[in-house]
Amino acid sequence: MPAFRFKQFSVAHDKCAMKVGTDGVLIGAWANHSNPLSILDIGAGSGLVSFMMAQRFPKALITGIDLDDDAIIQANENLIINPWKKRIKFQKLDLANLSSACYDLIVSNPPFYNGTNNSGNTQRDLARQNSSLPPALLFKKVAELLSLEGVFCCILPVEIAAAYEEEANKHKLLVQKELFVKGNPTKEPKRILIQFGRGVQKRQPDTLAIETHKRHEYTEQYLSLINEFYLFA
Repeated sequence: MPAFRFKQFSVAHDKCAMKVGTDGVLIGAWANHSNPLSILDIGAGSGLVSFMMAQRFPKALITGIDLDDDAIIQANENLIINPWKKRIKFQKLDLANLSSACYDLIVSNPPFYNGTNNSGNTQRDLARQNSSLPPALLFKKVAELLSLEGVFCCILPVEIAAAYEEEANKHKLLVQKELFVKGNPTKEPKRILIQFGRGVQKRQPDTLAIETHKRHEYTEQYLSLINEFYLFA
C-alpha cells in the first residue's frame, strides 16, 4: 500500500489498523488553540493528526500515544521521512498511565464502538472499540492533563455525542464549539467535531457538508478547511 501524500508530508498506513481517512483529516484540520506549546494526540495511529498539528502549530511540541505496537512502529517510520522529527515523539502508552504532563491542546479520533461491532481482527478492534478507552477514562485523564486554558477536541458519531458530553461535564469540561458533518447538504450529519474546555460555556454549533449534490464535487467550506493538506484542494 503506497504512502498517502499530503502537501507537506506523507503517511504510510499499511501496518496500522486505522487507515488515513476523512475523520482523521477533519479533526486534524479543525482542532484549534490560539497558541499551543504542547499537544497530545490520543490514539495516534499512523501519526496523521500529529503531523497535521506540527504543520499548523510550528511552536508546539507534540506527543502521540497509542496502545498498538504496529501503529507506533509505523508512526515512527513516518516521522523519519517527514520534516518535524525534533518536535514530535510517538510512544506506546496507555492513556491511564500518562501523568505529570500538561497540554494546551489534546486531540483524539477515539475508539467509539461499544462492543457490538467486533470485526474479529484484534488489532482493528483495539483501535475501534471503546473498551480500550471508555469515555469515563478519557475525560478523567483529559481533565487531569489539560492546562488551565487548554482545550480537548475530538470527532464522534452524532448518536453518541450526548453520552460523551455527559461524561465530560462530570469533570467540568464543557462544550465550547461543535461542527456537525454531513456527506452532502441533504443528508443528516453522521459525525460531530467537538471542542471541550473549562469555564463559561460558549457553545457555537455549526454545520459542514463535505460534498455538493454531485459526487466528488466538494463544497467551498470543506475545501477551505482542508486546503493546507489535501493535494486536490
